[in-house]
Amino acid sequence: MSDVLKLILVLALTVGPVQSAEPINDIAEFERRALDCFKDKEKVEKCFRQSIKPHLSPSIADSDSESLASKIQPIFIQMSGSDQIYSIHKAKHKVIEGLFDDRAYAIELTTDGAFILLEMSFISIKGKWYIHKFNISNRDESFKSTLDVGW
Repeated sequence: MSDVLKLILVLALTVGPVQSAEPINDIAEFERRALDCFKDKEKVEKCFRQSIKPHLSPSIADSDSESLASKIQPIFIQMSGSDQIYSIHKAKHKVIEGLFDDRAYAIELTTDGAFILLEMSFISIKGKWYIHKFNISNRDESFKSTLDVGW
């Protein structure tokens, strides 16, 4: 599967700690800022580096987060084509005992019926929240498996 069609970075807790990770103080405020990154597709990479990258789980290597940051904008632009962002809809929110917080969003494009799926998962480490998983996709299978809907 081409990374132009799908970008998945599942950030597992298997790499040694990175000291630069900053905890997320308020997930709701972070969510607002993160979603704002995807409202202007020409500014996705810069916004990702400033608003999202610093909060990646402390167990994620800097090289992995840098790789994601450099790929996010070209892939997002490829997925959206000439369309603009019409709206971003919260499609899923699941909290697991204060340890995990999974969220998914349907980014609606200006072409009728065109969507991009954005997933963010947060993990609490020693009582502090970090991004654990980040994924964007425009594949029907991703919508079906993540949202459990007939797409």
